[in-house]
Amino acid sequence: TWELSVQCDPDHTPARPLFCDDPEADLALSRAELTDGRLEVAGTEVPARLIWYRGSALPSAVLTEIWDRHFPVRAPIVRWLRLLADDPRPQVWMRAAVAAGEPCARDFDHGYAELIRPLAEAATPRRRIFAATTLDQAAGHASHRKAVRKLVDDWSRYGTKALRWTAAMALGYGNAADTTEDALDALARIGVRDDGEQLAVASFNAVRLLALPDGAKVLRRMADWTHH
Repeated sequence: TWELSVQCDPDHTPARPLFCDDPEADLALSRAELTDGRLEVAGTEVPARLIWYRGSALPSAVLTEIWDRHFPVRAPIVRWLRLLADDPRPQVWMRAAVAAGEPCARDFDHGYAELIRPLAEAATPRRRIFAATTLDQAAGHASHRKAVRKLVDDWSRYGTKALRWTAAMALGYGNAADTTEDALDALARIGVRDDGEQLAVASFNAVRLLALPDGAKVLRRMADWTHH
């Protein structure tokens, strides 16, 4: 809300009434519903009130409508997503990273330049994981899968230290390479470069690949690595 208000009227500090909210009307207008659930706080689950869109297709439809038909809104949305990338709560920044994949798939050139690349080169791991997650979501679209895989492969070969780290995290999701073998090859390149400086992140994401259907192939590759 702050970002949108600043974009509309940059000469004035945004403000809002403090006691004029109507939660029921807000839910109805947003096509959302309030449910009881649980959130993890400091490693412990606690009860919480959660708001969800009614229907799994609605979040994507809302983002698509905003991104495709209201171009001036893009800049404040990008700034907002960057702010969410720094939020310490996983339920906030991880969901924001997943959501960011949708507008990036709608206009990958813009999303890459304004969101993915800056976060992929960031100093903080959380921002780089955000970029990797957004890339994975974009790779979920067949129209962008080839481009994402080429990008991640290039980063694993020629990227800076930060970009190689981000590539490793993207590879761990299982969508950023043509095959599991290709993902393991890329992780191996990252892990052995610079005297194993990024061996930890490469190993971590090789383990993540065990959760995929090709887990047996990952185990065989790990056995080969450990016997050398």
